[in-house]
Amino acid sequence: MSLLSVFAPLHRLRPRALSHKNKLLLAAALVTATATTALLATAPRHDPSVVEEKVWPVSAVAVERSYEAPELQLFGRVETPRHARISSAVGAEVIRVHVSEGQQVRAGDPLVSLDAEEQELQLRQREAELMESESSLAALEHDFATELEVLEHMQHLLALTRAKAERLQTLYGKQLIATEQLENIQQEVARQGIEVARQQALVNKHPQRLRTARAELQRARARYDDQQRKLDQTELRAPFDGRISGLSAAPGDRIQAGATLLSLYDNQALQLRVPLPTAAAATLKQALQRGDTITATLAAGQGSAELLQLASEIERGASGGVAIFALPSGSGAMLELGKAVDLRVRLPEVGPVLALPMQSLYENRRIYLVQGERLQGVDVAPLGTRHNALDELEVLIDATALPASTRVLSSDLPAASSGLRVEVVNAREPGIAASTDGPASPAG
Repeated sequence: MSLLSVFAPLHRLRPRALSHKNKLLLAAALVTATATTALLATAPRHDPSVVEEKVWPVSAVAVERSYEAPELQLFGRVETPRHARISSAVGAEVIRVHVSEGQQVRAGDPLVSLDAEEQELQLRQREAELMESESSLAALEHDFATELEVLEHMQHLLALTRAKAERLQTLYGKQLIATEQLENIQQEVARQGIEVARQQALVNKHPQRLRTARAELQRARARYDDQQRKLDQTELRAPFDGRISGLSAAPGDRIQAGATLLSLYDNQALQLRVPLPTAAAATLKQALQRGDTITATLAAGQGSAELLQLASEIERGASGGVAIFALPSGSGAMLELGKAVDLRVRLPEVGPVLALPMQSLYENRRIYLVQGERLQGVDVAPLGTRHNALDELEVLIDATALPASTRVLSSDLPAASSGLRVEVVNAREPGIAASTDGPASPAG
């Protein structure tokens, strides 16, 4: 605004004498206009291209390297190597079911009763066949003894006849007997020789006939024993102490041979089948090779378990394999077969490591060190977790390549990146309760 623009309207006014009051007002207006113009002309100009850097208020934790026993948060499913499916060996009608699903039974307890009438009839038939085979063998053995005795008599008689023929031959040489008499005795020797040969052949066949009869007797006994077993299996009993896990039979059902009637598992030999991440599988394998004892604590006070072995086959969804944990005897009262269980596995001590709040780990592989007013991102390898003295869950990372002591970002900072300017407003030492503040907002 120029002075000309201020005084321009005054030229259009009719000239007339001004009062003293108006003169003072006009002078004040002139002074005000002059001051305003000077201020506008000398005011500093703002450069829109210059942006002031934001400072992010953050929390940090001071940590030092140490040696810790990592913990793994895993889940498993309850199973047992002793899970029997009880089936029927015969086709029959179900007469009675003695148990219900979920019931605890002891070895030898009756489970299901089947109609045994048909099997009893079959058993009597097999018994008759067995008696017949025993009788046939006994008769054959008696015949063999008789035929053998007859052979001995015939051989003795032949020997006497031959001796007589030799004497007559001597007398014939002295011309003391007729030729006809000698020929008759020689014919008798030949006839008896033929009879002895026939009897010998008959006796020689007896061992084969006896073996055949004994084999038939064994088959008859096997058929009888098999039928006795089938009769016994019309009364199905528990093979071991356990719990009924399934029942598919009811009185009046007509079931076929081989049909499953119920299932039973040993709830004193329970195991946990736990899928493992790749890194954890390698650690557990090394621990087993060293002979270390690896234990796991089950969630909700459900007890503990001990690592038994690693499965030999990689299952779908378990990149690192499967661990088998043995549950202590008595766990069956709290854990049902097939139940999913959360567990915390304590690994052997490793180090050096840094124990950090869970929110310090970004993308499961990076932490940020607070160096002065700036963040410095570092890629790390998580080794597991632990619960500190305040029962807070902390992540353990490999600190081999990290400083012995440092400050680490512990805020949930969405904009975290290397070089970001920060101001630590909430620093704490290890073991001090962490702040419950939400995500940080820029200062200013």
